Amino acid sequence: MKHLVKKWGTTDNGGLCYYYILILDNEPNIWFDTHLDVNPKGTKMNTVKKILKYAAKINETNPSTLVVGPEE
Repeated sequence: MKHLVKKWGTTDNGGLCYYYILILDNEPNIWFDTHLDVNPKGTKMNTVKKILKYAAKINETNPSTLVVGPEE
């Protein structure tokens, strides 16, 4: 995030307007099938909390941007 803001600027200064949670991954409800090595038992609430934590960090780095997702 810091690299993207450093290279392109904040949203208010012409940088990225949207950060899709795909950066963090997508469709956590099927990770038990697609990410067997990392999440073999399926998504739990702590995984969702981590996604929300990372989204908050994105907004800390670039406060005017929109974070969208995850997509279910």
